[in-house]
Amino acid sequence: MLNLLEEILRPQRLRDLTPERLSYFQSELRKADDDGKARSENTIASYLKMLRAVLGWAVEMGMLAEIPKIKKPKRATASGKGRAKSTKGRRSQRRNSSGCC
Repeated sequence: MLNLLEEILRPQRLRDLTPERLSYFQSELRKADDDGKARSENTIASYLKMLRAVLGWAVEMGMLAEIPKIKKPKRATASGKGRAKSTKGRRSQRRNSSGCC
């Protein structure tokens, strides 16, 4: 993941990793690689999680003032309409409010 970051962004210093540059990094990760394969959203989210950990360590070591904001990618779904909302909580709430069970 860090090799990809260097290859895509070529940062000279940690402070070069701005939110805008990291957004560009995400968009480049979504593109197909040389083999024509695109990375999955899970892979991209995993890379970003590792990057946040690395940047958090850099802040703790005093190498960076703060972690740049990294927007989490929205996960694509098969229908493209987002995740279905769960009704589990509403059902149990109705059951408890009616006094039964």
